[in-house]
Amino acid sequence: MLAEMMQSKCPQIWSQDCQSRAEKLMLLDRLRQQEASLMEYVLQSSAPLLEDPRFLPRVSACQAAASGLQAELLELDQELERQRPLLARLRGRRSLSLPSTGRCRTCPASPRSTASPCPATCSPSGRPWLCGRRRI
Repeated sequence: MLAEMMQSKCPQIWSQDCQSRAEKLMLLDRLRQQEASLMEYVLQSSAPLLEDPRFLPRVSACQAAASGLQAELLELDQELERQRPLLARLRGRRSLSLPSTGRCRTCPASPRSTASPCPATCSPSGRPWLCGRRRI
């Protein structure tokens, strides 16, 4: 209910926050995939790594990709920080709609807190909600 109210009052801010959170998850997954790919190569290699002519170029490529992803994550974190005050004001105005137990109606397992408001960040399964009730 809180998520629906926020979406109806400020759809642009809500949409931008949802998009930023989804993009952050995607970037984190790509970073994890880069690291896993390099580890898989190391584990599958039968020759000593320093003698493998493909190893160092692969490490370089992985480091370059990881650096790029980390830079994108930093920019995205800065964008989320800029959005935080706007969302906090919206959530503050709607805090009266939360039940007296201090738990969100959408996600009863999660206590209400200003650090991680329930409707935008968790689902009953523990996975993030990004746009209302749509899961990634």
